[in-house]
Amino acid sequence: MEYLDIQDNILLECTDKKILTAVIPDGITEISENAFADCTHLVSVDFPPTLKKIGDGAFYSCVKLKTADLSNVSILGAYAFSGCLSLCSVTLGNNIGYLPNGIFSDCTMLEEIKLPENITYIGCECFKNCVSVTSVDMDNVMEIDTSAFFGCENLYGITLPSSLLHISSDTFSNCNNLKDVTVRNRLIYIDDDAFNNTKDITIRAAQFSAAYKYAIDNKHKCQPTILDSSYREIDRKCAEKLNQAGIMFQMKPCPDNSDKAIIRFDSSQTKEIESILGGIKDDK
Repeated sequence: MEYLDIQDNILLECTDKKILTAVIPDGITEISENAFADCTHLVSVDFPPTLKKIGDGAFYSCVKLKTADLSNVSILGAYAFSGCLSLCSVTLGNNIGYLPNGIFSDCTMLEEIKLPENITYIGCECFKNCVSVTSVDMDNVMEIDTSAFFGCENLYGITLPSSLLHISSDTFSNCNNLKDVTVRNRLIYIDDDAFNNTKDITIRAAQFSAAYKYAIDNKHKCQPTILDSSYREIDRKCAEKLNQAGIMFQMKPCPDNSDKAIIRFDSSQTKEIESILGGIKDDK
């Protein structure tokens, strides 16, 4: 491994910028910042199970690198894989708690993003200009920072989990083909310019939720959606009151009573429905 400068189990630098493959020895715990930066012929890297940390810009602009198995890594540096134009597959392990700024920016061949359940934060420009991305799975993310998905022009639809609290400026800007955004958190805060130059999107959210109001205020299409179902038995007069108040619900007649029906509505509307109809005991 003459081309690898190693000290105290830390890989400091790859001295041969023309290598095609790299086998990192077992026992290495860290790859230093910019260690493989601009190794423009590098196609594959074999990471050892002992590797725990990859530094800032470690594989920056390795334009031919195709895959990265990071299953055992727990700390990733900013822009570590930025500009890896051929990177099409990344495996992330459960030890990672966040994705730093720009780590996969300009990875133009990356198509799918599946984040482990421990990841709660997506940093600035994390997937910026990943133009081939078509799907994102991020079940437990709590915050998406500025420009994280900027320019992901083949992202057609996305579901934002109930754990998500904040969407920052330009997060989904210039996502030209993004049409469908489902927002599950009723109290989410969305910056006004989160969807700049992303036209013709439909935001699906609970009626009267923060995302519902955001869509209306910013002149996006909005589709009220039942995300967390509640049920109640009402009569036809009560149904008319709810319709007049603009409450969204679905109704199914009771089979044993033609004047009664079971309505299905989003749980976030419970208090508003009670203010119109009273409590359940008042239906009788």
